[in-house]
Amino acid sequence: PVAETPVPPVPGSRAPQRQTPSARVVALTTSGRVTARLGSPATLSCQVIAVNAKPETRYRLAWASQRHPNVTLAQIDQGRGNAAWVHPSYRDRLSLMANGGSSRLRFGTVTDEDPGEYVCKAGISGSGTDDLTSPVLLLKGGYGAPPGLGRGDVLSLRNPPIPTPVAIGIQIHPLGDAPVVKYLTRW
Repeated sequence: PVAETPVPPVPGSRAPQRQTPSARVVALTTSGRVTARLGSPATLSCQVIAVNAKPETRYRLAWASQRHPNVTLAQIDQGRGNAAWVHPSYRDRLSLMANGGSSRLRFGTVTDEDPGEYVCKAGISGSGTDDLTSPVLLLKGGYGAPPGLGRGDVLSLRNPPIPTPVAIGIQIHPLGDAPVVKYLTRW
């Protein structure tokens, strides 16, 4: 009887293997503009949009201010299992909450120096790829009471203020050779 011997593979050839494409961040959606009164809380949000992500995908999420672009206000790297980190100068009034690709930067109390542009930065943890960034505006808003009036005081207005339109965006629609521009406003 002749014993069967396995045929050795040809060097450099392998059976085709299916590789799963790695997850990557393709966009970020943010809260855009957040209006808050001084002294009240405010929350800025950022959501990662990724392709090829799985439920176990972990993210790097960070927030910075355009006022201090080289300072990270808060961050988390879910792949390292670290808890959210907040810059020591802001720990008494900022907190970072993250769940999967969703991040929320919460101001316990908005102060005079807080309104401005903030940047959400996100990427896949451990991927070595560049992070994407997206801006969020924190605007000072609300109608405050005139000086000297407390919260329980009654204010009578004979001529209420006339609302003024606020531009919130521009849409450009091509129409033949010339674009049609529509200004979106709210009162």
